[in-house]
Order: sequence, then structure tokens, then C-alpha cells
Amino acid sequence: TTWLRSDLPRLGFAADARRPALRLHPCAHVADAVLAVAALRSPRQAALNAVAVATVVGALAGAPDLHAIVRPPAAPLAVAPFSTSPYALWVSLDTRHPEDFAVVLESGFWANRRAAVASPGGAAPPRAELRLRRLSHRASTRDVDDGTVWVERRPRFLGREFAGGERVGRYSLPYLVRLP
Repeated sequence: TTWLRSDLPRLGFAADARRPALRLHPCAHVADAVLAVAALRSPRQAALNAVAVATVVGALAGAPDLHAIVRPPAAPLAVAPFSTSPYALWVSLDTRHPEDFAVVLESGFWANRRAAVASPGGAAPPRAELRLRRLSHRASTRDVDDGTVWVERRPRFLGREFAGGERVGRYSLPYLVRLP
């Protein structure tokens, strides 16, 4: 009965007198359980995953603008109607994407103007409305028809418009005024 005595060391047991507390890991999936048991959860990895998700969301949000950059809509043609006022110029364009274009007037008689193309509603084609102002140093009326109207693309990405676009159309001022 000497082997039952408490003062002798117990052989064959590697544990000490303290018992470790049972660790609980709530997991919804087997992969979560493996990560929890192996102690592979890392705050750094979680932050990198969050950055990756934000990058993918940003790329998906910019997909329509990237598509417009890679494959832009066709250049529009100028069509009627035109403004009846001598101090307003309507440039109506035949396009299904009016938000992708702007109109610029360059003239020595009229103050240079820029206007975005917008849909007025109804059956009317999209148009840019330019309010014409004379330059103060020009008194001669013979240069009234002096001017060139440019149609340019409006490059945008994620809601921001960039300056300067590709010029895709050129019309003289007399041509636009005399459209049927």
C-alpha cells in the first residue's frame, strides 16, 4: 500500500494542481472554429481584408465611368431646334448620353462660353444653352456670325469632372443658326 501514500510523488501525471479554464469560441462555421483553435486570428489581417473590400467596392462604383473612358459614346451631331433669341444659342445634339458632352463657343465678337449638355425633357433632343454677351471692345455688327462651336467630351470618374475634354465636333456659328 505504499503506492497509495500521498507524500510520495505521483508518477505518470504531467499536469500540475491548477486546472486551466475552458476557452469558449463562438463560431458560425468550421473555418472560424479552425482559426480560433489554432489562434490564427490577427488584427492586421482583418485590417488588410477591410482595405481589400473597400478597394473592390471603389472599383465597382467606378465601373460605369471606366466603361465611358474605355469605350466612349459616339460623337453627336448638331440638330434642330435652335433659339429664336439673338442673345441665346441652343446647340441641340443627337445623343443618348448628354451628360458626357459639353459645348464651347469661341468667338471674337461674343464672350467665350461653355455649357453642359442636358435633356430639357419631353421629345426635345438634349441641348446646351449658351447665353451670348458681346465683348465691350467690339462695336461692329459685321462680326456677329464670327465664332466656332466645339463639342467636347466631359471626362468624369467617381462623380468628379476633369478639366479639358477631347473635342469631337466643330460647327461654325452661321451653320448652327441656319439649321432647319
